[in-house]
Amino acid sequence: MTTKKAQAKASDYSDNPFLPAQPFPHERSRRERMIRVNLAGEEGAIALYTGQLKALKDHERCSLIEEMEEHEQEHVALFQRETVKFNVRPSALRGLWHCLGVGAGYAAGRLGFDFAMAQTEAVETVIADHYAAQLKVLPKDDPLCGVVEACLADELAHRDHGHQESRPGLDMDAWKALTRLGTRLAIAVAKRL
Repeated sequence: MTTKKAQAKASDYSDNPFLPAQPFPHERSRRERMIRVNLAGEEGAIALYTGQLKALKDHERCSLIEEMEEHEQEHVALFQRETVKFNVRPSALRGLWHCLGVGAGYAAGRLGFDFAMAQTEAVETVIADHYAAQLKVLPKDDPLCGVVEACLADELAHRDHGHQESRPGLDMDAWKALTRLGTRLAIAVAKRL
C-alpha cells in the first residue's frame, strides 16, 4: 500500500467515531472488534427493551416494544453465530451492559411511553450509523456484510417507530442527546473490552 493510501485510510478511521481509532494491522482484528461490539450492542438493546417493558407493563403499546425486542433477539443469534465462526470473545462487560440497559430502559419507561420511544429513536439512530460505517469498510463480498445489512434494516425500522411514537419538545431533545451520548460511549468501550 502506498504511503498516501495508508494515510488516507488512517484518517478515515480517526474521523469516524464508530470505527477503531487506528487501523488494525490485519483484517481479523477489525472483524473481531466489529463482531464483539455488535453482539454487545444487540444484547444491550434487548436489555433496554426489557427495562422499558418492566416499567410499561400495562401500557397498550407494549406489543410494539415486544416486537422490536424479538428482532434484537434474532440479531443476537446472528452475531453469536459469528463469534463461534470466527472465534471471537464477547465483551468482557456483558453483565454491565445488561444492567445499564435494563436500568436505562426502566428509567425511560417510568418517565412515560414517549420517553421510551425517544430513547429507542436515539439508540437506534446511533446503531444505524454504526452499522452504516461498518458497511463502508467491509469488503462487499464479506459474509459479515449480509448480517450487518439485515440488522441495519431492522434498526432503521425501530428508529422510525421511535420517532413516530415520541413527541417533540426540548425535554425529548435533551433525553435523546443524553441517550445518544451514552450509546456512543458504550460502543467505544465495547470495542476495547
